[in-house]
Amino acid sequence: MSHRRDYRSPAADSRSLRIGYVSTEYLDPSDVRAWSGLAYFIAQALEKHGAEVIPIPLRDGWRKAAVWARFLFFRFVRGQRYLRDRDPGLLRSYARQIEEQCRHVRPDLLFCPGTAPLAFVDGRIPSVFWSDGTFGAMRDFYPSYTNLAACSVRAGEAADAAALGSCALALYSSDWAADHA
Repeated sequence: MSHRRDYRSPAADSRSLRIGYVSTEYLDPSDVRAWSGLAYFIAQALEKHGAEVIPIPLRDGWRKAAVWARFLFFRFVRGQRYLRDRDPGLLRSYARQIEEQCRHVRPDLLFCPGTAPLAFVDGRIPSVFWSDGTFGAMRDFYPSYTNLAACSVRAGEAADAAALGSCALALYSSDWAADHA
């Protein structure tokens, strides 16, 4: 049995689609230099096709120090990698920031170039993400995803599963990534 959600906005026929563009500091859609320009060019393409792109920037704030402390502990004490961008506390903070900003800007849908920032968002607003791979596919494939602390593996798998399980649409850059999802 299929459960298809109808996310069509009642006002969708009378105005542009309002896309809340979720971005972390390194995925800033207003900065062509961020992440090889990917976030910038995606935002430009959405606007070119008539969407109203509303920035939803996320900040690490005071959590940055705690996340870096965990990273340093695992790196120098345990000799393992701790993935800062999959830290559960940071991702829950992102979810609260997204939900708070959505109350003010009221987008029709959320878009993010990545899964992790959307992992724990409440799901009232449909979400779409773009990714070049799943956490599981990147694990032990890229050097920065090797020798991971067990807590990073659990957090990465949980974040990917939550984002994939709650999204309206998952976009992958290749058949390999889509097949793995």
